Amino acid sequence: LGWRPKGYVPDDLDYGVYEDRVRDLLADSSRARAALMTGGIVWRLAVEFIGVEGVKCVLDGPSDRVYQSIFLTRKAKAVSAQEGTPGSSTWWDDSLTDGELDLICGTYKIYTEQHSTVSWWPKKNAWESSGLNVGYWTPAAEKWFLERLERLRSNAEREERAKSSRRWKQAVRFY
Repeated sequence: LGWRPKGYVPDDLDYGVYEDRVRDLLADSSRARAALMTGGIVWRLAVEFIGVEGVKCVLDGPSDRVYQSIFLTRKAKAVSAQEGTPGSSTWWDDSLTDGELDLICGTYKIYTEQHSTVSWWPKKNAWESSGLNVGYWTPAAEKWFLERLERLRSNAEREERAKSSRRWKQAVRFY
């Protein structure tokens, strides 16, 4: 969501812009599919923005862009069966850039001496190390997500609406 001056605190208007920008990104089915295939908080946010019907895009398989990426930029994601094993294969799939992951989690970069970030949602790495991440989306994770979403949309969570990475790691520890 871009750079902001030191001390910047995102507000309700910023949250609305964030949701619009994510919807725009995920309107591209290859980006939506990549987000869904990422799993965790990125998956759940994608479901929120594209709806349950949009989840069907996962069945479409990799986009044609994957093949262009392999040959032109080498930025597609490779998934390999045990390399060196007879009959092993390498599969290529769409993947999100760091900027796209940051957008989905609602990340702002803040100008400071060392540069910091705040986000509406925990970033992928904070989620993956959280107590809510057990390898699949649980009822507890869904409850947490829906409560957070309601607080953000109703402006009920005024303090620390957007949190730093450190704050997110503390907020989703749960152990």
